[in-house]
Amino acid sequence: MNPDLTNRWVYAGFGLLLLLNLLLIGLLLWNGLHRRPGGPRNRDRIAEAMHWSAQQQQQHQALKAGYFKETQPLRDSITALKAQLFASINSPDSALSHPVATRIGVLEGRIEWLTYRHFQAISRIATPEQRQRLSNLIQEMTRHYGPHAGPRNDGPHGPPREGQPFF
Repeated sequence: MNPDLTNRWVYAGFGLLLLLNLLLIGLLLWNGLHRRPGGPRNRDRIAEAMHWSAQQQQQHQALKAGYFKETQPLRDSITALKAQLFASINSPDSALSHPVATRIGVLEGRIEWLTYRHFQAISRIATPEQRQRLSNLIQEMTRHYGPHAGPRNDGPHGPPREGQPFF
């Protein structure tokens, strides 16, 4: 085969790969610029539902900032503890994992308490009508994010019966 022809095919192949890579990077950047971080969960559902006044919006933002400032270190600790817990999954001594799991539970309980106090504070800045909306929203969120929320392993014959595994 002619070496000049072979070189042309190699250069054409590299050019095509370069073009496809640039197209892919462009699509990724374009998609990233048009999507909010965190997706739909990043919305402030409370602010949307409450129809705050300007003063209430400021108060709510301050409460929210304080809540996240207080809970973020706890969430970071939980993440680190979970990494520690699951790093030992192949360890023959599972007794060492129990204190770590217990600590995770304590931290999650603390977050739940702080969340409850946060919603109490939000309720205090709300009008009576807004309090009712907040109560409805909390009930909806509790159903949606509660212990029985999320996908279930309902097979073709319904949910698992007592004594059957859930997974």
